[in-house]
Amino acid sequence: MGPHRLPYRVVYCESHDEDYTPSQLLSPGPECKGWRAAQYCIYPEDLIIQLETCSHIEKIQVMVHHTLIPSAIEIQLGDMMPNPKHPDAPPDHKRCLFASLGEVALESNKKINFKGRQMQTIEVDGFNKGLFLKLLLKKNHLNRYNEYNQVSLMGLNVIGTPIDKDKHSEKPLYKLSHRDDLAFLMYMDTDIAEVIEQLEVCRQAAKEARRGEYKNKINEATAGLELAGLALGAKGVSKAIHLEKKDYKAVKELERQIQQERDELYREYNVSDLLEKNGHLPINDERPTELPPPVRHKSRPKSRSPSPGQEPPPRRTSLPPPRSPRRSLPSPISSPSRQSRTPTPPYRSPTPQEETPPRSPSPTRSQPIDLSNVYIDDRDIHPAKDTLPEAEADPEESEESRSPRKTRLSEQDKKELRVAIEVFGEETIMRAINKNPSVKEEADCEIQRTLESYNRDDLKPAKMMRGTTQIVVRMIKDKVWAIFTVGCNITEILFGSFLVEYKLSKKEIEASTSKVYKELIQRGCDTSDRVSDKAEATIQRMLQAPDVQETGVIQQQLLQPLPPNKEHPKMAVIKAELVVYMIDELNLVDRKYSSLDQVTEFGMAAVNHTTARVRKLGEKIMKKLFKIDPDRVRELIPPDNPKNRKANHNLRSLYKKF
Repeated sequence: MGPHRLPYRVVYCESHDEDYTPSQLLSPGPECKGWRAAQYCIYPEDLIIQLETCSHIEKIQVMVHHTLIPSAIEIQLGDMMPNPKHPDAPPDHKRCLFASLGEVALESNKKINFKGRQMQTIEVDGFNKGLFLKLLLKKNHLNRYNEYNQVSLMGLNVIGTPIDKDKHSEKPLYKLSHRDDLAFLMYMDTDIAEVIEQLEVCRQAAKEARRGEYKNKINEATAGLELAGLALGAKGVSKAIHLEKKDYKAVKELERQIQQERDELYREYNVSDLLEKNGHLPINDERPTELPPPVRHKSRPKSRSPSPGQEPPPRRTSLPPPRSPRRSLPSPISSPSRQSRTPTPPYRSPTPQEETPPRSPSPTRSQPIDLSNVYIDDRDIHPAKDTLPEAEADPEESEESRSPRKTRLSEQDKKELRVAIEVFGEETIMRAINKNPSVKEEADCEIQRTLESYNRDDLKPAKMMRGTTQIVVRMIKDKVWAIFTVGCNITEILFGSFLVEYKLSKKEIEASTSKVYKELIQRGCDTSDRVSDKAEATIQRMLQAPDVQETGVIQQQLLQPLPPNKEHPKMAVIKAELVVYMIDELNLVDRKYSSLDQVTEFGMAAVNHTTARVRKLGEKIMKKLFKIDPDRVRELIPPDNPKNRKANHNLRSLYKKF
């Protein structure tokens, strides 16, 4: 019962591209697209996986994209804290404590013209017990092919031993083999890899039954299938590249070739007989009268020594246990340091054993691994572009080359941003509406600094308010997370410290509040939770301002009865959550612009809404109002009688809670 490849599932990822979801990591293979972060993501990008059961982790393997490369990956291991109140509660990564095991640095691929992917195999020593594994992918390496500043993970493999073997998979556990290695999984044809796994089960059964001839035949077939499967895996990679280029004719032809070669292999090695799916076959125990079929050499390397410029296989790198983690896990299990065993990927010639690099005498909590441990795959996997650069540009040159020429302001822009241009200057506003996100973000941050250092001697506060509102509305509308965030930050400053320090007319505050609130409430309906949460939090900060409360703009907009089936359900949810916030945190009920009658009318509309989440929030609002003034609430809602209870299930539930 030795260590083996541990099954896992992805329970959280910070973001992902539409066609590159984290579920891709669960099926490693030549055609695996991998997980890819969203465009212009915020770093670090978190990826959390949950193992099938709590396990001792021995090795972690990661493979990254050839162009969307993170500068480093930090690895954290976590386990659940015991919950005395709910001992049978399912595991939840939100209640898990993580401790950092270290950080793996990755190269930029500049030296090999972005032709190969990198793989790291990390051996974990000492503190290695956990149920969850978190990967924090740091900021990407800059290159001209990564135009959206993304990072990607092509493959992930965790090797270890389950602590609770009774709850583990029913599949027998055997000694760790090269077939558990990520390199084997990523470059072996997936169908053949599955057949080899089935043959391995048959081989173990033959060994236990002392069927020597049957076991030898399986060994011979497995060796041949492995080598041929790697050749088919290379065709699978080519197929994936053609599919990315939308060359469907080439994809179809490769599919035909791959399937034809698979069928020939299965016939040549009598796979159907060896699997014995219909029971024991005496023919498998007969001694062969002729030599076994020759082993194919399609994918065997031509020489045992690496070719010029070829990187050696990956080394196992020991990660030291954290010296002083922020929060330590319960009962850390330490294991004696093991001598590093250098794996030989099945598609490479054997290489001499390499020793584990010495530990640092005083390791830090996140110690980067030496770059000599980086493994560069020598397969020719080209980027989607047809041409490759001679050499990658320096980061400084890259940034300069990516900055587009200045965008001229249209007459419509000049009209809409007239005050903003007067306040911040035409050049700054021109950059703030540029199509390049990096240029735009830089200008937006400059606007924020100008607002923070504002002096009323230079400009009237009312004009600063109007000008900032005009440009901040554009920022809130922006689909890029970083720019949207700057817009929210400026909003909080504008309706926070700025309004406290500089008194403005009610009319001025009403105009700015209405414009900003209108855009924020729309972004609250965004499909991304972090966008909707940020928008809602910004509205809450606006509501905290006494001057904003006195205008009543937000209260009047929020407390309008919810029209069923006429607006996005998420709009009703965010409005109901904001009303709960008004009652709990701000005590705005029975005020001029949020009377008990208005809030009760809103609450009843929420109770009768078609969305379940809105109905629950409506019940919550009504219960809070009932505590404030039960007599008045009873007068405003339909009377509690059998007719109403029978006609409206929602009212019946509400009456019970009263």
